Amino acid sequence: MSSVLGPKLLSKNNIIENELYEIVDRVRSQKLFADHTWDAAKVIVFGYFDKNERELSKEVFKISVAYEYIFRPYRVVYNTKTWEPVVF
Repeated sequence: MSSVLGPKLLSKNNIIENELYEIVDRVRSQKLFADHTWDAAKVIVFGYFDKNERELSKEVFKISVAYEYIFRPYRVVYNTKTWEPVVF
């Protein structure tokens, strides 16, 4: 993430609202999802699931693999009984 957003933005403890928008803009403009931007990947995934465009299946698979690779380290899993985070 620091190579995409830059170490300066992620090193601050308190991110102000303008910097938050800058982070969102940078993530949306990067081709992180199988050489697609956030918006392009969203269009492809919605086309596959909502419009039943089955020819997009390979691209959807590539996008899902890229998404897991990027965001899996930042996810939190909770115990559904106690709502406490589960440590791996």
